[in-house]
Amino acid sequence: MVVLRWFKNSITKKLKASTLVETLVATVLIVLMFGIASMTLNNIFGNAIKNNTDDIDRHLNQLQYQYSHQQIQLPYFDTYQDWDITIEKTASNQMGFVWFKAINNKHQKTITKKRYALTE
Repeated sequence: MVVLRWFKNSITKKLKASTLVETLVATVLIVLMFGIASMTLNNIFGNAIKNNTDDIDRHLNQLQYQYSHQQIQLPYFDTYQDWDITIEKTASNQMGFVWFKAINNKHQKTITKKRYALTE
């Protein structure tokens, strides 16, 4: 008997429901959270792509190899993708250096590498 009374009360008990306004507010908050998250991820991935210098680093390493095996003449000027590349020899305090410099035309980013000059 007690079990039947409890079962009857639990079935006929009114459930609290949310109103339409509460549902709309919750939906708007969820949409805002997803919008902020997607803009943040877009910004992170965009910066990662923009700051990626792997290709030009690889190309500068190839040019350093060519210089060390005397396959290029200095001064050297070239363009690789959006980068202007210069290789120049400088001397200071009885020591010669070779500067490998790449400047991006779009973002004005500069990558510089320095090596000891080959003795001639």
